[in-house]
Amino acid sequence: MNFLRNHRSLPPDQVRALGRKLDGAVVSVGAFVDQPVETVAELLKDRTISAAQLCGHENASYIAALRSAASRRPSTGPWLGA
Repeated sequence: MNFLRNHRSLPPDQVRALGRKLDGAVVSVGAFVDQPVETVAELLKDRTISAAQLCGHENASYIAALRSAASRRPSTGPWLGA
C-alpha cells in the first residue's frame, strides 16, 4: 500500500475508502516501506487495517514505537501483540 514511488502506493484516505468496501470477515493487511510510525499506527488504531507488514528498514525500536502508538485497549486481535 505504501511503496514509495510505486504505482501500488495509496494515500491513507484512499486506503480507508477501500477498507470500507471490504466484507467484515476480510483481514486487511497494509504493507509499508519506511513509513512514519504515526501513519501506520493511525491505520491500525482506526481499524482500517488489521495488521501491518513492514517491508523497509524498520528495526526493533521502530516496532516498539509502533506497538506503543497503535495500542488499543482492550485488545481485540492478534495484530501487533500487546
